[in-house]
Amino acid sequence: MMPGFDLARVPAVFERLRESVQHLEAQGWPGDRPLTFSMGATMALDSDPDLDWVIKRADEALYRAKNNGRDRCEVA
Repeated sequence: MMPGFDLARVPAVFERLRESVQHLEAQGWPGDRPLTFSMGATMALDSDPDLDWVIKRADEALYRAKNNGRDRCEVA
């Protein structure tokens, strides 16, 4: 949740997060397999009946990012 955030800035935020994750070392994670970061983002609309609709759109965008190759961001 980022109230008042411009959706057009999401790709830049995503890239900073992705680069940070890329350099992490996770205990038990194979060193020859890089960590990836996928993200789904959306904006709450006046027509949304409740927060569940917004979360559902963001979740769907996240799964699109994963299904389209991971280590990426999808905006709904």
